Amino acid sequence: MSLGCGEGTPGEDASAEDASTPTDAGLDAGHDAGPADDAGSEDAPARADVGEDAAAEDAGSMDDDAGPAGSVLAERDGCFFTVEAPDQTMRIPFGEVGTEHPVVVIEMTIETGPWREDVFDRAVLNHNLFGFSRNGSPSRVRYLGGLGVQVFPPRAPGLDRTTLFFGRVDLEERPMGMGFMGYTTFKQRAPWVPAVAYRVRAEWNAESRQQVLDVTRDGAPFSRVVGEIAYYDPSLTTSGFAVELGSPETDGRDVSPVGARFCDLLVTAL
Repeated sequence: MSLGCGEGTPGEDASAEDASTPTDAGLDAGHDAGPADDAGSEDAPARADVGEDAAAEDAGSMDDDAGPAGSVLAERDGCFFTVEAPDQTMRIPFGEVGTEHPVVVIEMTIETGPWREDVFDRAVLNHNLFGFSRNGSPSRVRYLGGLGVQVFPPRAPGLDRTTLFFGRVDLEERPMGMGFMGYTTFKQRAPWVPAVAYRVRAEWNAESRQQVLDVTRDGAPFSRVVGEIAYYDPSLTTSGFAVELGSPETDGRDVSPVGARFCDLLVTAL
């Protein structure tokens, strides 16, 4: 999930707010392995897919009757993917085309890698961990949400690390370069640290029109973020989905979470 933003000014809360609006090209272009004529795909950063075919094969092993409440849409046991280089991602498709899933829940354990404060001379860096997208066209309205950690370099003392729970505000198609207006970030300051395992549960709920994030550390509550998603409707779920682990890298605030490890993935429809 590449969430490109402009530069900000360190040392003020406003700099964190600036990073809440991802850019169109960074978010949508290249996130889905869709048709070649999808709008915006030529602007995508280079991406090295890891095990995509195997991921699709594993995800396709779900029951043919996937869709009833509580059904498993995708599952991976153990630690199955580590981001070893910038722009390296793994894309795992899930969901039965033609079936409505009013609630989609993505759960996984993420072990954070080192913060990449030395990569760019920026006021703040967003380490984007995973993205959630739907199949469909145009590509600019595929991306639905995702999780990142915002880290302020040491030269910006007093600014805590922040949970970034990305999401849409609508599905309106905008001109190229203006797609960032369709996204927002629901945030919470949280003391994320490198080389620690966090259990993540992210829910997109078409009934409550909310996306809800719960993160635990060693079984204890760590970060909880709730955001309104008024656009979200069960009909969105009929085209199938994908979860993308890792992130492309942009020349703005967004960096690939090199060193992050992903374990025990479970995607369910409720």
